[in-house]
Amino acid sequence: MLKNESDADVVYCEYKKFINECVFDKINKFDVVIYNGEDIFSNPNLSFYIVWNKIIRKNLLDNHRFDTNIKNAEDSLFAFDLLTKCNKVVYIKHQMYGYFIRQSGASSSIDIAGKNIVQVWKYILETSISNGYNIAEKTAKNFC
Repeated sequence: MLKNESDADVVYCEYKKFINECVFDKINKFDVVIYNGEDIFSNPNLSFYIVWNKIIRKNLLDNHRFDTNIKNAEDSLFAFDLLTKCNKVVYIKHQMYGYFIRQSGASSSIDIAGKNIVQVWKYILETSISNGYNIAEKTAKNFC
C-alpha cells in the first residue's frame, strides 16, 4: 500500500475476512484506481466506508476524531467525513488486509435495534444528496 501512496491523502484496499487462519492469494500485478476531487465518492464498494483498511495522511487526522457517542458504525461516519476532506484517494482493488472475525467479538454481536447505524447511514445519505455524491447516495440508500 505504501508503494502506491505518492501524494494521496488516503490509500485503501480490499479486505478478506478470516475465521480460523489468514491466507492470501499471491498478487503479481496491482489494479489501482486514482480518485480526485468529487470522483472520490464514485466507488460504490463498502470498503470505502471502513477505517482499518486505510493509510491516512497524518495532517488529515489532526482535528478529526471518532464520535465517542456512537457505538456502532462509528468507523463509517469517521471514514466518510474524513474522505470529504481529501483531494486524492488511491484505491487498490485487491485483498491486502486480513480482517479476523472472533465469534464472540463485538462486530459479530451487533444489535441494530436502538443503535446508531441507521442514523449514521441517514447522515451519509443526506450529505451525499446535498453534495451530489450520486454513487455514495445509492450506496447509502441500499444500506438504509
